[in-house]
Amino acid sequence: MNNNQNRKWMRMFKEFKHSPLINGAAKVALTGLLFSFCQSGWAGECRMGDGYGGTTKLVNSEYSGATIRLPDQGAYINEIFTVNLTPGIQINCSPVKGNDGYNLMAQTNPELLAGSKYNEGMFATNIPGIYYSVKVKTSDTGIGGLFGTNTTGWYTTAAWGPNTPLDGKWLNTYIFLYVGYDYQGNPNRETVIKPRAGTLGKMSIGDPADSNNQPWTFTVDENSFQIPVVLPTCDIVMLGNGTHTVDLGDYFVSDIRYKRVKDVPFSINFNDCTSVARYTTKLTTTKLTGIDHDLLGNTLSTGAQGAGVKILYNNGNSQLIPNDANSSYDMTETGVPTSTQINFVAQLIADGSMITPGAFSASGVFTISYN
Repeated sequence: MNNNQNRKWMRMFKEFKHSPLINGAAKVALTGLLFSFCQSGWAGECRMGDGYGGTTKLVNSEYSGATIRLPDQGAYINEIFTVNLTPGIQINCSPVKGNDGYNLMAQTNPELLAGSKYNEGMFATNIPGIYYSVKVKTSDTGIGGLFGTNTTGWYTTAAWGPNTPLDGKWLNTYIFLYVGYDYQGNPNRETVIKPRAGTLGKMSIGDPADSNNQPWTFTVDENSFQIPVVLPTCDIVMLGNGTHTVDLGDYFVSDIRYKRVKDVPFSINFNDCTSVARYTTKLTTTKLTGIDHDLLGNTLSTGAQGAGVKILYNNGNSQLIPNDANSSYDMTETGVPTSTQINFVAQLIADGSMITPGAFSASGVFTISYN
C-alpha cells in the first residue's frame, strides 16, 4: 500500500471515530450485546429429584421442646420445628440444559386448608382453632417458601435464581403453629397437637407444566408431628378476698327466723389459666342440713343449731346443691382468657329445726373442672 492509500484509510478511520451516526449505531449494538448476555446468563433450570414428580410425606418431627402452654388467641406459638420428608427430595440443577427456571412454585390442596394468616395457608389440626403453616426449604440454609391460599393455578412462593445455592441440596420443612381467634379451648382435653391426615398441596422448581419439571405432592398424617400441650388448667385459684373464708356476719336468732339476714356475695378467682373455655363447679361438704339436705351444716358440735348455708349462683337465681352429682355450675368463656371470676352468693337461713344461738362454721369444697 502506498502513502496515498495509507492517508485515505486514516481519513476514513477518523471519520468513523467522529461520526455521530456511527457512534449512535455503536451504542445500540452494545446495548444489544448486553441484553443478549443477560438472557443467556439466566438460562438453565433446577428440578426436584429426577424431574418426574412424586409423593412425599412429612415425617420424623425434630421437635424436642417442653410441653407447650398455648398463648392467647391470634398469636403464633413460639416453637418452630423441622419435619423431614420421606422419600427425600434432592434438588438437581443444570445451568446449561433446560430453560424452565429456578423459582419454587406452589399450589395448595383445599382438603386441609382451613384459613390464612399473612397470605400463608393455615392447615387444620386435631384441636379446633389451632392451625399450622408449612415452609418447604433447603435443609441446611433454610431458604424456601410456604404453601399459600391458592387452590388453583401456581404461584411463586420463593424467587430463586441461578446464583441461589440449590444444586445437590435436600429439602425438608418448617412447621409454624398458630392459635386462631376462633380457638375455644381444648374441650376434648387433647394432650398433643397433631395434623389431620391428608394432602397439603404440590410444589415444583421451575415450570410445573414442563415434562421434566413435574411437581411433588406433600402429604401429612397424624404422626407427622405431635406437640405436647398443657391441658386446660389454672395455676392460681382463690377467693376474691384473698383468703379461704367467707364471713357471714353476726345475727340474732330472730333475724334468721324472720329472714332478715343479708346475702353475702363472694367469688372464686382464677389466674394464669391455659386453654380454659369452660369451668364446671361442684360443691361437696362433710356436714349437710335442711329438710332437703341441701344446705351446708354447722360443723361445730357445741355451736348454733337450726341454721344452714345455701350457696347460689347465676345472680342468686340458682342453687348449687352440695354432694349432688347432678348439681353443677357451668360457665363458658368465649375468649379463653388467662384469668376469670365465678360469682356466688351465700345465704344463712333456717334449716327447719329449732334455732338456738351460738357460733356457726360451715365448710364446703368447690371442685372445678376445666375444659
